[in-house]
Amino acid sequence: MEKHLYFSKLTEKEQRMVMDDDFFDVTKDDVKRLIHRMKIHLFPKEQVIAMRKKYDLWLEDREKQIMDKYGLSYDTHTVSNLASDRRYPGIYSSYKVSNFFFINGYTETEWRMLTDEDYIPTYTALSRFINICRKYNDQETLDTLLPKYHNMIFEYERARLIRLMFSIQEECYPLQTAYDYFCDEFENMLGAAFGVAPAVEGLGETESDAKDLLRSTISAAVNKVCLDRYLEEYRKRREQAETIAEKENI
Repeated sequence: MEKHLYFSKLTEKEQRMVMDDDFFDVTKDDVKRLIHRMKIHLFPKEQVIAMRKKYDLWLEDREKQIMDKYGLSYDTHTVSNLASDRRYPGIYSSYKVSNFFFINGYTETEWRMLTDEDYIPTYTALSRFINICRKYNDQETLDTLLPKYHNMIFEYERARLIRLMFSIQEECYPLQTAYDYFCDEFENMLGAAFGVAPAVEGLGETESDAKDLLRSTISAAVNKVCLDRYLEEYRKRREQAETIAEKENI
């Protein structure tokens, strides 16, 4: 390994750890101290990683825990607690993030959103990540994030709109009346959309802007449900047709 400008700042034992590929007569504290001193003396990242690989069995720090937890490799991943290694400049750059590690520039939560198929984040965390990606025009990340959490985003937005609609309705009607109308109108439109029953016009006894707004919201939600069902059935038919074609070609 090429000697760094501050190589002489290391102790004799630490110098041997760096230069002698066959030297392993060390303790966990020796390795921890060496890594720390190489960082504070600004040794190249490649040299620090080389020491981490060499003395991997002696390491027990947070970076090692993250590498093991997510099955990462230094050949394809970067794990760092330096704000400068953040994928999005300016975020977390105003203070030291000693216990806050980034994986290829992402926080752990963001990394799990992108790589863990079973991970369900809070909507707050998901929304914040999406907004960051949009702010920095990170279309590559958005192309992974949005399709994966499409249903979650839709369900949350639908619930938010429903809560808003109830709030508007409450200004004109008692809560029980508003809820009963919502259920009746949703069932009415859903049945009509799937051809179960003809739509009934003029549900309820009164007319108002709040009622029209709620009816429009319900109509949009029903159309989305209908479209999702159609696309799901279409996908299944395509898969069945492809399976049959494969069997015929055998």
